[in-house]
Amino acid sequence: MQHRAPEQLAEDFRREAAAATDRRARDSLLRQAADYQAQASGPGLLADALFREERGETFRDGYVFRPTPNVKGSRRDPSDWGYWVCDIEDEERLAWSDRVYDLFGLPVGLPVDRDWAVARYLEHSRATLQRVREYALRHAFGFILDAEIEPPGREPLWIRMLAVPVCIDGRIARLHGLKRAL
Repeated sequence: MQHRAPEQLAEDFRREAAAATDRRARDSLLRQAADYQAQASGPGLLADALFREERGETFRDGYVFRPTPNVKGSRRDPSDWGYWVCDIEDEERLAWSDRVYDLFGLPVGLPVDRDWAVARYLEHSRATLQRVREYALRHAFGFILDAEIEPPGREPLWIRMLAVPVCIDGRIARLHGLKRAL
């Protein structure tokens, strides 16, 4: 059996998760992808984001960064974070873990349209998300953003979003990352 690099394994698990119809299988695949991505990376970005958070800094205006092989996920309590993938090449199809469904107030497993999800962001956050995301995609950057969303039938809440691009053949194929309530 040929040994595969952790970043290749992470990509394989993200692809499988995007195609999974069973929510538990999808969540497990997304967690495995995040674990392999962390193995492939050194310490850095998310730890820096958490350090800024502890100092009371916010990312309400967004924060873009050049992803490097050092981008690493957090070993913090995984129940805080929800995993997500947006397949840019496949009509911006979304795959969410149960935690992201909970944040957005949706039944787990319901197919989610990106336009519907973006409409849940309050206007000030939606405008910032669109601006930061477009810039990040144009320059192959990742981004961190604190945004206010309004799940159906619930009070608005602030979430933190981390997005990292996955490039294939020099093009961004997917964004993937983490979301959690603040």
